[in-house]
Amino acid sequence: MAYHVSSGQTSTGITLTSESMYVSSGGTANSTTVNSSGYLEVSSGGVANSTTVNSSGYLRVFSGGNANSTTVNSSGYLTVYGGTANSTTLSGAMAVVFGTANSTTVNSSGDLTVYGGGTANSTTVNSSGYLTVYGGGTAINITENGGDVDVREGANVTFTPNTINDLVLNGRATLHSGTVANSTTVRGGLHVFSGGTANSTTVNSSGHLRVYSGGTANSTTVNSYGSMYVRSGGTANSTTVNSGGGLHVSSGGTANSTTVNSSGYLYVSSGGKHTGTLQIESGAVVSAYAGSIIDFNIADRTTEDDYLINNLSLISGTQAYTITVSDNQQYGSYKLAQGAEGFTQNITLLCNSESLGTISVNSLLKDNENAYRLNLENGNLFLVIEEADNIPPVKPTATANITSATNQNVTVSATFSGDSVKKEYSLNNSTWQTYTAGIVMTSNGSVYFRGTDAAGNISDITTYTVNNIDKVAPALNITENLAEDTKKVVLSATASDSGSGIKSIQYSFDQENWRE
Repeated sequence: MAYHVSSGQTSTGITLTSESMYVSSGGTANSTTVNSSGYLEVSSGGVANSTTVNSSGYLRVFSGGNANSTTVNSSGYLTVYGGTANSTTLSGAMAVVFGTANSTTVNSSGDLTVYGGGTANSTTVNSSGYLTVYGGGTAINITENGGDVDVREGANVTFTPNTINDLVLNGRATLHSGTVANSTTVRGGLHVFSGGTANSTTVNSSGHLRVYSGGTANSTTVNSYGSMYVRSGGTANSTTVNSGGGLHVSSGGTANSTTVNSSGYLYVSSGGKHTGTLQIESGAVVSAYAGSIIDFNIADRTTEDDYLINNLSLISGTQAYTITVSDNQQYGSYKLAQGAEGFTQNITLLCNSESLGTISVNSLLKDNENAYRLNLENGNLFLVIEEADNIPPVKPTATANITSATNQNVTVSATFSGDSVKKEYSLNNSTWQTYTAGIVMTSNGSVYFRGTDAAGNISDITTYTVNNIDKVAPALNITENLAEDTKKVVLSATASDSGSGIKSIQYSFDQENWRE
């Protein structure tokens, strides 16, 4: 027997066992039960409310038809061909969607399959339930409560805030705020947006993982022909890139603690940042472009920890370097990088995201109570942190070899304190030069001395003024007087000097023997 409900007709409470019902334009079927070999078809303009489909019963919803509040029990079947199924519950039953399924609950042994052109909105997949989305199909706002979600190539899915385990992803899935995906295998695309987290993801051939602003990916493994992209504001922690795999860090993105194995690829674009450990196997490619940052983050490390970067020479590019410390960093020597032979770059020291200044190899940077020194030993780069020495050396003492009036050059020598590792002098108290021996003064003037200790403290300045050099001869005035009594000429001499004064006036008849 076949029932036809249309054009304003309503059926209520009919049970179909080896019977059929067709609900079309303007028809409504309420509380229908479809048993074994029973068949309910809802087509354009037809509505079926509160239908129960039992074992071997069939409900089919065609284009323009609506099925609301349907329960499909064990071995029952629901097919949505272009129509819409709202608020469906599947328990041990199967539903196939080519149209639209809204608010479906898939219980144990239930199976919801979305094919190309089909859409499932707000699906809940409970323990031992199954959701499969094929290429061209879409599933939006999936709640996975211990069930299995299989996303095939070309499919597109997003998840509501919950935890997803062991997802096999051949299509594309999206994680939004509050959603955590654990142990996902990606052969399609997994996109992690703000507040979403992907843990222990494996990205295989042709798969990609994209982490956007506010998203986080932890412990990702990128295999051959797989790709991972960290966009601006995204974070990737503890990533392993195997042969043929690639990790791309865009401007504003951050990768923390990465292992790049042979033939793996790590690219850090301008504005991108890598921080934490970076282990690079021979044969790997690590490229950091101009404007990128490689950060030695020791804020949570101890002096016992191994090198942050195992081979600095394997990083190519024109990147900038930073060192991040905490405001209570313990004193000691921290291992930054091996393979740093010939390293000459300046490094910016950061604490709480603020710059403390720049430091280079064998230089010292002091910040309040702390002193930082960058050392390069046997090709290994270290940062040494110690208590700052703010006590300056005792100022030098200065002496001259001639202290009385002289027409010779005067040599001024300085004696420095034992802790003065840098000894300097200046002739203008502005431009300083290295002091190695006494300073020869050819004219009167001042010479300045200062010492600097290993901690960079500068002593007070010692000033020695030379004022005893007189290289200008006195002016001599000779007068002649005729002595009337002897008829002899008497010569008289007077002298004047604007420098050191007249010591004596002498005369000689042969320019050899002089007398006063």
